[in-house]
Amino acid sequence: MVGTETSHVFAPRWLRQSFARKYVKLALYEYRQPFDSKLIVKTVETDKNGVFDFGPLKIGYYTLTIDDQDAFDVEVKNLPQVTESVLIDASPVYPDCSGGHEFIVKTK
Repeated sequence: MVGTETSHVFAPRWLRQSFARKYVKLALYEYRQPFDSKLIVKTVETDKNGVFDFGPLKIGYYTLTIDDQDAFDVEVKNLPQVTESVLIDASPVYPDCSGGHEFIVKTK
């Protein structure tokens, strides 16, 4: 699920993460520096609840973009427990370096 609406970016963390971004385009790219948009792996769109699923992914490093604005460098790896869901908080980074993008993993 992708959380945070732009009108709530300065709200407390718990409040930001209670809003879902609907019908947002997510794109996953092979990780490269400098970034190369030709290395696209998959694209999906969140549903009305902000939920999405890329399906199975190979272990490795990727760049994830949300609506071609927010970008995250992510690592996909085997975990000791099965992942049920991941909440992506796409909040801005404040001048004091607090806030920012966050992945919250829920396991089964």
